[in-house]
Amino acid sequence: MTDALLTRFRVATGRSLPLPARHAGLGNALDSVVLLGFPDWSIWGIPLVGHEVGLAYAKKECGGDLKQLVEGFAAAPQAGVPSPSVEYVQHLLADVFATYTLGLSYACASLLLRLNPGRDKPSEANEPRDVDRARVIIATLGRERPTAPDRGGDFTDVVARLTTIWDTAVRAHAGLSVQHEAADHFIPENTWLDDFVQRTVESFEGLMMIFPPYDNDRWKASQQWYGSLGDDGDTGATPIQEDEVPDVLTAAWQRRLVDNAEPLRVADDIKSRWSKRRQVA
Repeated sequence: MTDALLTRFRVATGRSLPLPARHAGLGNALDSVVLLGFPDWSIWGIPLVGHEVGLAYAKKECGGDLKQLVEGFAAAPQAGVPSPSVEYVQHLLADVFATYTLGLSYACASLLLRLNPGRDKPSEANEPRDVDRARVIIATLGRERPTAPDRGGDFTDVVARLTTIWDTAVRAHAGLSVQHEAADHFIPENTWLDDFVQRTVESFEGLMMIFPPYDNDRWKASQQWYGSLGDDGDTGATPIQEDEVPDVLTAAWQRRLVDNAEPLRVADDIKSRWSKRRQVA
């Protein structure tokens, strides 16, 4: 299934082969190999490949407006960051890229599997704090734009649910009770990140023909899968085609987030459907 996602991003990665590795990244000596970090090399962690693709694009292919954007934010002192490097900003751009193209599934995989809610980690010149990366992801996911899913419906509810889970984890790590600051959205202090998200998303809007956004059509497509994944009576009923992988991953995370569906059952169902597709291809 990772191959199916990489096919969507071939412009950024070229010909890619997914392999498990201790540290995620696109190796300089292995340009055609995407290394997926343990322990996320599973159905639930597949969307994390979006960040690695975005990082590869930022480092190797990024030009024009995006290059100027990265260099501009790296050159200007930012609140809470000691002279952020180009690499620092590229990591944030990769999060915007992955959220812009994969939407909810990447946000869930990042916030619930990969990122640490601790705010006490000091900022580094070459690597953003996890809480700052989370802010960028949430801001990108919730940003209103012409291509974004419609607001006010199920999508808004799911994003709010994910945000609440993350904020609660950040409060707990900081020693704050859930009731404390309950009326306020607990977010990091780096407001420059919001401007970065806005300008980066606007740049990606100009690349829609290369990198299709996670839009309302994709959200509606995921709802065709939502509700049936993991059901005993429907296990393996409908094969998953390659172009449906992003929609299935979104629906799977929605099942976990909203319905508290059993992860193993949902994952086994997806594997069965994907295997069935392979047999008839």
